[in-house]
Amino acid sequence: MRAVRCISVTTMMLSLLLLAITSCMAVIQVEVNGSPLSFSVPPTQVNGRTMVPLRGIFEALGAQVNWDSYSRTISANKGDTDVRLGIGNSSAVVNGRNVQLDAPAMILNGSTMVPLRFVSEALGADVKWFAATQTVSISTGDGMAPPAATTNQAFIIPGGTVIPVRLDKSLSSSANRQGDAISVTVRSALDGDAEFPRGTRISGVVSEADRAANGQPGMLNLAFNRVILPDGHSYNTEGTLVSLDEKTVKQTSDGRLVMRSDNKNNQLKFIGIGAAGGFLLGTLTKHTVAGTLLGAAAGYFYAQNDKQKNQPTDVSVAAGTEFGVELNQQLAYNPSRSFITARGEYLNGRAPVSNPAMNDIRVTSGGRAIDFANTQPIDVDGVVLVPLAPVMDRANINYKYDERLQAVTVDTAQGALQMNIGKSYALLNGERENLEAPAEVRDGVVFVPLHFLALATGTSVVWVADTRTVTMYNPT
Repeated sequence: MRAVRCISVTTMMLSLLLLAITSCMAVIQVEVNGSPLSFSVPPTQVNGRTMVPLRGIFEALGAQVNWDSYSRTISANKGDTDVRLGIGNSSAVVNGRNVQLDAPAMILNGSTMVPLRFVSEALGADVKWFAATQTVSISTGDGMAPPAATTNQAFIIPGGTVIPVRLDKSLSSSANRQGDAISVTVRSALDGDAEFPRGTRISGVVSEADRAANGQPGMLNLAFNRVILPDGHSYNTEGTLVSLDEKTVKQTSDGRLVMRSDNKNNQLKFIGIGAAGGFLLGTLTKHTVAGTLLGAAAGYFYAQNDKQKNQPTDVSVAAGTEFGVELNQQLAYNPSRSFITARGEYLNGRAPVSNPAMNDIRVTSGGRAIDFANTQPIDVDGVVLVPLAPVMDRANINYKYDERLQAVTVDTAQGALQMNIGKSYALLNGERENLEAPAEVRDGVVFVPLHFLALATGTSVVWVADTRTVTMYNPT
């Protein structure tokens, strides 16, 4: 009697554990030929396997289901198909042949749960799993009701998801004012490659607009409050401006972009920092403008000293500029079935994200390209590092690299310039100049960040991300 009680207690504890696991997971939806099903015990994930209620699904597929409590066996019949399955067994019998299961059948809260794939193997239905919407789609192809035009369950996008977008209309800190309406279009080349259908827009307002004045550059900040689908349906949201570089966002295994944990508290803005369209998404510090690159049509601007670099400049953001909108809270909406299918197919066939090419960066000085031979500029997590020697040779500037001390020294018109490899700053005439990244030595070649080139050569340096071009020129 004691043994029976122990087994009962153990069984109860396991059931409670499974319920606890299930309650923490997103609800899995099941639809048969486009019609959603409801169950007293919903589908759940157990050890990485999707377990579904056998009776509810089999009966929806037209099968008659019987339960033998003495042998703890289920039998199901549909036309010429006969299925027999025992609880705890890792195989079933379909028309007299053994069929292996991904996981043994189990009872959860009075319902028999079987692995999802068994539905297909037992009754010949076409079963698809869409991870993006946590949906099981079952199709029989036997003339039952056609798929509905739209889904009845919500497509859920978790809070913290970053949506890549393009700006619809240009903005400027000199022309725009706080409260001005703005809109962006979700970046999408084909339906399914984004969290929203192609053509979806996100609207909002300019939440901050400061003109360049009193030694401070112009600034713009944006806030987003509504998602408008191509069919006209709209949903309230709350979104903020973020960069799309690899230091700021990462891609999860289910294809979503999310903020990296060490960037979640950063408040980013568009900031005017110089000529040639250079602008930054970041924050101002005492010594430099710190932040991260945007995607297309964005760039860094560096001048030879902090005073010149931080000359007040109004920021202009061109139409088509790409950046990210972080959704600060969960958003649920009802997309079309065609989008659900396209999204699932896209995620199933999605290739791993690759880094930008490391050897396609072009550097020009005085209108002419610099030849780097076999040692090319590199892109390290969105920051450009350039081989020092070819640039200094083009500029006819002498410098010294002490390999033992791992230090670079240059005599400039502004004074002595010193920098140590691995340090994220340089000293110009004894004054600290922050660099966007430390210098590196690779295979005996010294690579330096762009701001160091500006300091060493006395030129202004612009990096434009969309053309992957560094331009050096004498300021006028």
